[in-house]
Amino acid sequence: ARPEPGPVGGGLFAAFAQRLRACCASRLARASLVVFGLSGVARAVALGKEVLVAALFGVSGLLDAYVLALLVPSFLANQLGASFASALVPALGREEARARTGAAKLLAQGLLAQALVLAAAVLAVALVPAEALRVLAPGAGPQRLEDIKTLQTLLLPLCVLTSLGGTLGAVANYGGEFRGPALAG
Repeated sequence: ARPEPGPVGGGLFAAFAQRLRACCASRLARASLVVFGLSGVARAVALGKEVLVAALFGVSGLLDAYVLALLVPSFLANQLGASFASALVPALGREEARARTGAAKLLAQGLLAQALVLAAAVLAVALVPAEALRVLAPGAGPQRLEDIKTLQTLLLPLCVLTSLGGTLGAVANYGGEFRGPALAG
């Protein structure tokens, strides 16, 4: 004889709820849910930023200037941040396995090296004349190129902060901290 199935809605929901509770009992699952939730908050704030940018600039040449100005700093931040984080985290793991004090020194040296490389990159970008931005905006006139250059110069400090923040987030994740890095975006 076959057992009678329970109510479809209640039985499936109860089984799902039970599995969810069992899954969330593990530290990894709880940390994943925290990261998921906080990343959602960070993405909502980012969406708010995009809405604010759209409200300030509208559909105009100034919005194009902003987007073009953001290209190089965001590329530098992402590329250098990812590179340093990818190299630093495994090195910290190896160093931590040997001696705890060496890991702190390596972290300080790694962040200093990243900051110096970022400073050199930001300085190089800042020294590029506005006319060179014609590569990104071939149809832009001289005034629009100046607008792009001005916005780009204003955005360069964010390049440094974003890149260092990404590396610190990766290090924090390695150390078992998930909340702060999830909100960093």
